Amino acid sequence: MPRFHPTPSGRDTRFAVLAGISAAGFLLLAIALLKLQVVDHGEYQRLSQENRVRLEVQRAPRGAIFDRNGVLLADNRPSYNIVFKPLPAESTARVRAAVRADWLARVAWASARLRPPA
Repeated sequence: MPRFHPTPSGRDTRFAVLAGISAAGFLLLAIALLKLQVVDHGEYQRLSQENRVRLEVQRAPRGAIFDRNGVLLADNRPSYNIVFKPLPAESTARVRAAVRADWLARVAWASARLRPPA
């Protein structure tokens, strides 16, 4: 029974086609990465800045607590916290400017106005 043995020129042709397809695939990947990192850089930077600040509303898990005689033991009332967490990427000069005494006094005054009267 005769067996088929590809000629060296046929083997070289198949290798060249496979190598061309592989090179084209890698070229497409390189173009896509270049587009992501260079062309669309501004858009992804804007999205990451928006992702950095997150507002969280936390609701109280239960209502008022009364004793068996109907006397109020504990009640829910809103509280407000202003938290400043400097990121490692921010400069120390910027952090120092935000932690000045007059800045802290303005923030404390503003938060006192937001609290409901006791």
